[in-house]
Amino acid sequence: MRKRTDLSISKGSFVRYNYYHARNLCRESYLLYSSSSFSEKIAYVFCDAFLMAALGEETFKLLPVYILVCKNPNFNEQFDGIVYAVFVSLGFALAENIMYVFLNEINAGIAKVFAAIPAHAMFGIMMGYYLGLAKFSKKTYSY
Repeated sequence: MRKRTDLSISKGSFVRYNYYHARNLCRESYLLYSSSSFSEKIAYVFCDAFLMAALGEETFKLLPVYILVCKNPNFNEQFDGIVYAVFVSLGFALAENIMYVFLNEINAGIAKVFAAIPAHAMFGIMMGYYLGLAKFSKKTYSY
């Protein structure tokens, strides 16, 4: 998927470059035109990272905690939400790391050990804190 997006970005840059030379635009207008392509790239990276990857991953981590743990009678303290969410998050990180190593190469797995695993654990802490807060809050929620 990444090569396709890189190809589409490079294709757009190639068309813009040829358009610039074919039309003999002045330097200032080309810089303005290329800055719009830079903002398009930033918007694409933002969408890819936050809306596609993060939203999907966090949803797939929240579902097992919500379905299996929230109505469990062993979830009897607010801190249990943190423990359960961190364990689910680290299990997800393990599965994701195994997938990256088999699909890509060992370097991708090593890089994810130092970045993704601590990030998944920290996101699990935040998720579990708010799940525990919601479960033991005086307000009523539709669990």
